[in-house]
Amino acid sequence: MEMFSAATKKEPTEITGEEEQQFRELQAELLRRTQFLRHRMPPGLFDIEEDVLRLFKQSISLRILRSEPSIKITDLRNQWHEISISLNKMHGQLRAALEEDVSRKKKKTRRFH
Repeated sequence: MEMFSAATKKEPTEITGEEEQQFRELQAELLRRTQFLRHRMPPGLFDIEEDVLRLFKQSISLRILRSEPSIKITDLRNQWHEISISLNKMHGQLRAALEEDVSRKKKKTRRFH
């Protein structure tokens, strides 16, 4: 979010190549998380993949984002925020479920020894 917010306060010509590269890396990381969660979450629980893809289609680069009207920038910022929260929440749910599964397996192993 910080990168998005900082870039939207600059003129498109002030956005550096390094900032664009960091933005692409951020997009790639969010896409990796999305794909990981899509394959790991139980069916019906992962429902934001289309939202992520739609957001990426609208957020091609920081320079393009910056040239959008302020109302669109606000909308995109909100979408980024909601998607980040959703991905982190789902990641946490998956992690808790895996830890619970591991704990359950350890208890079963102890009973048999």
